[in-house]
Amino acid sequence: MVNEVLNSIYLGIVQGLTEFLPISSTAHMIFAEKFLQTKIFEDKIFETIIQMGSLLALFIVRFTLFKKMIFTFHNNKVTQKLISNLIIAFLPAGIIGAIFNNKIASINSTVVMAYSLIVGGILFIIIDLLNIKPQTYDLNKIGIKQALGIGTLQLLAFIPGVSRSGATIAGGILIKLNRNIAVEFSFLLGFVTILAASVFKIYKNYYLLNYDNIMSISIGFITAFIVSLLVINISIKVIVKYGLKPFGVYRIILGLFFLNIIR
Repeated sequence: MVNEVLNSIYLGIVQGLTEFLPISSTAHMIFAEKFLQTKIFEDKIFETIIQMGSLLALFIVRFTLFKKMIFTFHNNKVTQKLISNLIIAFLPAGIIGAIFNNKIASINSTVVMAYSLIVGGILFIIIDLLNIKPQTYDLNKIGIKQALGIGTLQLLAFIPGVSRSGATIAGGILIKLNRNIAVEFSFLLGFVTILAASVFKIYKNYYLLNYDNIMSISIGFITAFIVSLLVINISIKVIVKYGLKPFGVYRIILGLFFLNIIR
């Protein structure tokens, strides 16, 4: 019981620290689980629930924006445009995820994750070196084509180790969004995408939420929520200030490390 509680706390910390950084929280969770030599969740129900802890933290941190979106949607064209762009950006992953859910879930190779970390890291460094000049500096000025472009790149996150936030932030920079706006839109899109995916997974695996695992899931959820609450704003500031290059270097080192362990 003690080990189960400690493992839940540890995994909750890993989830909270990595969810909003472009380094693949899923890869870190899977490798952390292997390191702990534990299997405290089935069919990713544990990971799904604690991800919602991170989403709750994001909702609280960005409560003013979410409140505005909810209560002014009916009569505010600016809010309507932002929500429309989020829906457009979500659709590619939403549609593909719903159709090919089982096939996507079966892609869990640690070798693929390691190479994805490395390749993604190299691409991050290249994108930063390109020094692309932004043209969009306002979240509400994002166009439909830009939203669809970011949403299409989000499909890459179905590959283990790619990082959903990494793909969408990089996509935003490539289509000439200001770095801060790229991060903000990525986080909002992540809220929509992860919430939809989590609800779908819980619906399909609700029977796993039973007395035997409710404690470990609850502890993981609370831990992920608290840690995410503490690091969200820090994550945004780090990405905006330093760009993708440091995360690219980290991903390459981590990927090589995991490849060495696997072999």
